[in-house]
Amino acid sequence: MSEQPLTIETLIRFHREVVMPDVWSALDAQLKSINFRFDEVFSHFDGIYQRFDRLESEFQSLRAAVGRVEDRLTQLEARVSAIESKLDGFALRSEIIELEFELSRLQERIARLEREVESRESGTTS
Repeated sequence: MSEQPLTIETLIRFHREVVMPDVWSALDAQLKSINFRFDEVFSHFDGIYQRFDRLESEFQSLRAAVGRVEDRLTQLEARVSAIESKLDGFALRSEIIELEFELSRLQERIARLEREVESRESGTTS
């Protein structure tokens, strides 16, 4: 082995040819490991975003369905109110019919009583 003097150029060359390839190799392995972990994290984020997209779509669908149900419920309430008012009118009409029937019975009874009174009066005066 030849004895070369130890100079800064020799140290730089040693550093460049021997030390740095090992450092770059170790650093490259670490960077690959870090990149692999970032890839895992990014894939998890992608999965989460996909779930959020599905949930957002389902939410919008449910929101539209609830709107349709509310509209239908409003229509049904209006129909029920109309039916109730018709039934109230029907009950009122039936009460009026009953009252008219009772009034005609009372008028007939009054007329009969008036005839009886007239016949008694005419029988007592003769």
